[in-house]
Amino acid sequence: MNYFLRLLTSGAIRKTPKQVLDVVVAELVFAKTINIIEAGAGHGEITSLVLERTTGVQELNYYAFEIDEHACAYLKQTFSNIHVLPESAFNLDGAIPAHTKATLFISSVPLSFYKRAVLKTFFSTIKNRLEKNGKIIIVFSAPWLIPFLKRHLPGLKIKSFLTFPFYFVGIYNHSVK
Repeated sequence: MNYFLRLLTSGAIRKTPKQVLDVVVAELVFAKTINIIEAGAGHGEITSLVLERTTGVQELNYYAFEIDEHACAYLKQTFSNIHVLPESAFNLDGAIPAHTKATLFISSVPLSFYKRAVLKTFFSTIKNRLEKNGKIIIVFSAPWLIPFLKRHLPGLKIKSFLTFPFYFVGIYNHSVK
């Protein structure tokens, strides 16, 4: 029963498997100044791993979106060096300063809960908020999202994991021409 409650409230039914987290961490390469936006930060599984990799970064701006109030309280208590935003990441334009371009955007939002039109706008907004050579990492479980994501993020690479539920990691490198 607890699995179903977690699924309905957060979209998650279990902790992210280690092999999925390892792929996310392997994609992290940072310069001296970075801006990170994380959508669906939850209890900081990914947040903590990303922050561990920011050693040596001179200026870090980390924006963590989370709609669950208990998870927000936990994030604020655990990670004093990030901006915890207790709202939907779909409102990121209104929540983050307009001039902020992201070095890295990470999403573990249960994207399959949302209409395609909403997702199309969301990914368009994210791409517009990425700096040159920025990166998007998407952790998701719905295989039907793969063609949709590849259409809206050309060049997206997908890694799949035979876990329960299935996990996929999409990696998009943004190059401005």
